[in-house]
Amino acid sequence: MSTGFRLLEFLPCLKSWLTLPPLGYNCKTALVCTWEGKKRGQSGRNQRETFIFLFVFDCLVVPGKKKVWNWVSYLEEERMPAAPLKLFREYQSFPQGRNGFKAGMKLEGLDPEHPSQFCVLTVAEVQGYRMRLHFDGYPECYDFWVNADSSDIHPVGWCEKTSHKLLPPKGFKEGEFSWTSYLKNCKAQAAPKSLFKTLSTPVTPSGFRLGMKLEAVDKKNPSLMCVATITDMVDNRLLVHFDNWDESYDYWCEASSPYIRPVGYCQETGTPLTTPPGYKDSKAFSWERYLEETNSQAAPARAFKLRPAHGFQVNMKLEAVDRRNPILIRVATIVDKDDHRIKIHFDGWDRHYDFWVDADSPDVHPVGWCAKTGHALQVPLGKVDDLILLPVGQACPTPGCHGIGHVRGPRYGTHYTLVGCPYSEVNLSRENLLQDRLSGERPSPSSSMPKAKRPETPAPFLLGAGESSQEDSSQSR
Repeated sequence: MSTGFRLLEFLPCLKSWLTLPPLGYNCKTALVCTWEGKKRGQSGRNQRETFIFLFVFDCLVVPGKKKVWNWVSYLEEERMPAAPLKLFREYQSFPQGRNGFKAGMKLEGLDPEHPSQFCVLTVAEVQGYRMRLHFDGYPECYDFWVNADSSDIHPVGWCEKTSHKLLPPKGFKEGEFSWTSYLKNCKAQAAPKSLFKTLSTPVTPSGFRLGMKLEAVDKKNPSLMCVATITDMVDNRLLVHFDNWDESYDYWCEASSPYIRPVGYCQETGTPLTTPPGYKDSKAFSWERYLEETNSQAAPARAFKLRPAHGFQVNMKLEAVDRRNPILIRVATIVDKDDHRIKIHFDGWDRHYDFWVDADSPDVHPVGWCAKTGHALQVPLGKVDDLILLPVGQACPTPGCHGIGHVRGPRYGTHYTLVGCPYSEVNLSRENLLQDRLSGERPSPSSSMPKAKRPETPAPFLLGAGESSQEDSSQSR
């Protein structure tokens, strides 16, 4: 007898239940339900106790209803193609091995909000080939998700070996942190080195050196091309820092990135160049004079290896991480594109949840990735109504939201109000309002909410066939 039929024996005991879309575990279906029981407290009175269960079963057969969602049928129904596997980078495609990381393992890695900072991290949760990482000593609201083969994570001791500064857990003074004693005191295990991605040919990008100058797109304000410096190099990646700006705008990229160009590119193409804030003579900026004043060199033009435009097309289907609720991966469609980005739409959801993402983002995957890696896949809204058997209990009022996740991060795994819902109208524009993890400062609405004003003519270094809107820019400098 299947698990699905055995589950029906529990019906008389269930207070309420809520079906979720199939999670992608080899085409299995999941059911979340609550079961209210009673226990006798110290006072002798009966106290109610609610248990939450997640049942995963092969197929829930409802009389007269046998429809189970799958990619093959859905693509035929939509008459749209899956994005070809050849368009995805190696780290976006199906992994060769399994995810060997376990909850509780320690490692070193980059802070996505402070890309120049390497920190002490702990694996807090594992979902298929992904994992949620926690900053030791800090609240869970700063946790973030990465793939198991991410280039942003490293084994214990990597920073010391490569002469990078390691930011210790909160409460440690500089110079007093030791991995050996820390692991012993925490009774924790360092993640084995064999679990980390290693490049088959780790070659430093030819021609680039630390301190060299270049012109780079500000990815938080994509219409701006700015004066920038290479401040770090790891394997085949460069850390781009914008002169006289704080490091929260920094980002890592490869030498082939479309976001970096050699000194003089803006002048040659007629693109406005944003000079460093506070520079004494910004209107008459001269690279020759600036390089002399900063005692620096320009990165040679031969070092830049601009990659060709991606091959993704509008209406192609794929699987993508929901950036508003990154524990989830959803069925998605490409609804717009430019030379180096694609615009993601989650099937069944309103268009105002659409967003632009780099075509080489590690959060974009081919059809079937979730099933292959054992990760939950959230199917399109309206495609699993046949599986709802009983009235839903207390649930989030936002259409399509099953109450998974919380606007305040993983500290709260679920929600049932609009205030806590990542998709509610009240929270759609509330981004980056957490206190900064390191400085403790809370971004003011005036600096984090408004979108950067775009020039009337889109900058040629970023936009291609697709026309971008202001929603692409998340923060004004």
